[in-house]
Amino acid sequence: MTKNNNSVFPPLEEFKKIVERTSKSSRRTNRGLTLDATPLDRAKYNICQIILNYQQEHSIPINQLTKKLKISNVKLERILYSHYDKLTLDELFSYTADLLTPLKVQFVHKEKTDTIYNSQQKPLAPHLPIIDNT
Repeated sequence: MTKNNNSVFPPLEEFKKIVERTSKSSRRTNRGLTLDATPLDRAKYNICQIILNYQQEHSIPINQLTKKLKISNVKLERILYSHYDKLTLDELFSYTADLLTPLKVQFVHKEKTDTIYNSQQKPLAPHLPIIDNT
């Protein structure tokens, strides 16, 4: 790796090769984000990292975490190794809500913050019944 303009990063072509190699990794290899990752992929990746950090900070054994989240070892490995392409945002959000309480999720844009979920707050509107038109 050669430094480019006092940068600690490798040249762009070498960086692309590294990203490509890690994106095709096996089940027990950490995956990174691709250069063209969508906002959805970034959100899923970040949630995977949050769950991994929680597991490591609290020294929770894998078998205990699978029981707590009620998921298989394979599913947990996908989360802990950031295989976000095999996970949905709603399932990751559900696991995070089960693990981290209280939990608050916000969108922040410039100086405006909108809370989209707060586990300690009741819904603003009553739940409406599901209408079945069958």
